[in-house]
Amino acid sequence: MEKWYEGDDAPPIILALRKAVKNGVVVTIAAGNFGGGWGLHNVNYLCAVEGVLCVGASDDKDTQYPIDDTVALFSSRGPLGLSKPSPHIVAPGVNIETLVPTETGFTSYPLSGTSFSAPHAAGAAALLLSLGMDTETVRLLLAEATTPIKGGIFEGASVVEQGSGLLRVDYAARSLIVAWGPSGGPYIEVYAGAGSRTSVPLSIRNLSNAGVTIEASINGVKSVYPGSTPSPPIVTLTPSTINILDAGATAQISVDVDASNADPGVYEGVIELRAASTTLRVPLIVVVAGVADASSGTLRVSLKLQPPSGWPGWSGGRYRLMEC
Repeated sequence: MEKWYEGDDAPPIILALRKAVKNGVVVTIAAGNFGGGWGLHNVNYLCAVEGVLCVGASDDKDTQYPIDDTVALFSSRGPLGLSKPSPHIVAPGVNIETLVPTETGFTSYPLSGTSFSAPHAAGAAALLLSLGMDTETVRLLLAEATTPIKGGIFEGASVVEQGSGLLRVDYAARSLIVAWGPSGGPYIEVYAGAGSRTSVPLSIRNLSNAGVTIEASINGVKSVYPGSTPSPPIVTLTPSTINILDAGATAQISVDVDASNADPGVYEGVIELRAASTTLRVPLIVVVAGVADASSGTLRVSLKLQPPSGWPGWSGGRYRLMEC
């Protein structure tokens, strides 16, 4: 089923973004400033375009080191629609010194927003392109060669808040490998009927001039909704160790999802790929459907959202019916 942003009659800005990506432009998009009290599923709709890099905002707390960084409260949260991991990453977006016009010229003033985060990623892309990388590798590495930071709403790092984590151009420049999912994007998206088992491939390319050994692992799979504790699907990686002996060669691992005993819902996790000093983080979203309508090709998932008491913008549990 074609989605509204995929057809030739999509809005002009969508068509322009698709053309830019097709022509080898690294496109960075501000995730939006509707976080906090707006809950989840409020990422900029332009991030739906395949091939763009969606950037949320991090808050460095005015310190030099990322150990105390968090996702900015205002930064829009994902997932996009029901299950597309977005934002892909976060970058500095709080109290960014900016030139603003005055009656006599310009002055420096600190401003905040994801509109200040996306240019950080664009600048990082320019640096990587200057190293001779192709645009597709640059886009993937910016989205994967990151470091996780503290969530602004969730405890710990959450895919729907920060994607794979904080932008680290130094990690991307030194990476020995790059990875992508079935869509060609820097994430894995899986739909599974309740009680079913399914598998999708994760492709990995060797960027080094020698052989590499890659160790793959999956971080704990949990519900994307804070305060919700349904029984998650079991996710395994096969094989968990692979060797890519030739420079430029590609191999695959299988992301296996067992929803035999899982509750219907939307779940997240992060696949980590380690090769020597390189660590890539690939977000994973799994949708376990409660009812599958074979005649319409629609999965219907009834979700009870129970955020923690006092969570901004929520007064208690809510029900939401989503289709994909």
